[in-house]
Amino acid sequence: MSARYYCDVCEKEIEKDIGRIKRKLGDISVEVMVAVKGCWNGGHVCHDCVIEAVKKGKTIERGRT
Repeated sequence: MSARYYCDVCEKEIEKDIGRIKRKLGDISVEVMVAVKGCWNGGHVCHDCVIEAVKKGKTIERGRT
């Protein structure tokens, strides 16, 4: 019996582990990491919900390093 995983946001079953979202446009490559309630790589979030967060989410201010 195999494990079944569900999105912590929309509760849709996640069909298979296909890794992080990676995109490329011209010379620019992007790889998206996900944190659930502040825990990086914690929980399960489907790609549709991650893409929605990228499109509609608010910018988080970062401190200068």
